[in-house]
Amino acid sequence: MKMKRIAVAGAAAGLAAAAGVTAADVADALFMKVISREGVRKYKSRGDADMDKIRAPYGDAPQKGIAFLRSTPRESVTIKTSTDGLTLHGYYYHVDEPQRIVLMAHGYAGSIESFCGIARWLSEQKCDMLMIEQRANGQSEGAWATFGAREQFDVLDWLSWIRDHNDSGLPVYLYGTSMGGATVLMASRYLSSGDVAGIIADAAYTSMEEVVFASLKRRIRVFPVRTARWIMAHKCSRKAGFDIAAADAEKALRHCLTPVLFIHGTADERVPVEHSRRNFQACACDDKELLIVENANHVCSWFEDPDRYTCALADFFKRHDKKSG
Repeated sequence: MKMKRIAVAGAAAGLAAAAGVTAADVADALFMKVISREGVRKYKSRGDADMDKIRAPYGDAPQKGIAFLRSTPRESVTIKTSTDGLTLHGYYYHVDEPQRIVLMAHGYAGSIESFCGIARWLSEQKCDMLMIEQRANGQSEGAWATFGAREQFDVLDWLSWIRDHNDSGLPVYLYGTSMGGATVLMASRYLSSGDVAGIIADAAYTSMEEVVFASLKRRIRVFPVRTARWIMAHKCSRKAGFDIAAADAEKALRHCLTPVLFIHGTADERVPVEHSRRNFQACACDDKELLIVENANHVCSWFEDPDRYTCALADFFKRHDKKSG
């Protein structure tokens, strides 16, 4: 049975199938199930189980990666957000004689264990890693997950923290998976040339609009999705304090001055590969690459083809390892 592309569409499809359900009912359910911290928490257990199924073909590699993350010494760090004063939490993994710093953002209802594939390799490549817990996740505060609308500014705050602690002037990279990938791409529009050495976006979507509502419309063709979208947008603005239209990586990339490596698998059932193709086309920076990995499901490109994945990253680092301001 084909996996749901996103929990939003599945939840709404079930609601719409019930007799007497209105657009307002769907919007209310979407808001509480997808945007609220409690909804994120509930989805996480289902999402983790789904990812276990997706990663099953790769044997014990994911669990070995998770064991590495759990057993490797790390430092807990926190910041206060400049936009709304939340306390956000992250883990800093130090290596001996680091050559670069990689700020890593996980996806929707994710955790730092999302990086179970690539973390050991990055450590071996002398990368200090700052793995952040996105707002409304883990130990970070926040009542709402905003699909990048507010998280993009959180990334900028984390970059400020890195600048304050980067005494050696190491090159800094942004790396994100799924929603985390979209988030770092959204943040790119606010970066000046040289603020970071490069951005890596793995399985990033184009926008909240597309990944939630366009997907929903395809699944429920006869339902008034446009009305539900309008109601939910109003709730997001009035109750959660963000504009759905601000969660748009494709639009942000039209202003991007930073080199970007886009990565996506052709078998991605949650965020179809077309999202990265569109993001790549939208990116204003001429220094951009798109790595397409055949047969890779959502955020599984490293597991499917680790040689191509790590070769692409190693080359990206080699070309862009310069002092970032």
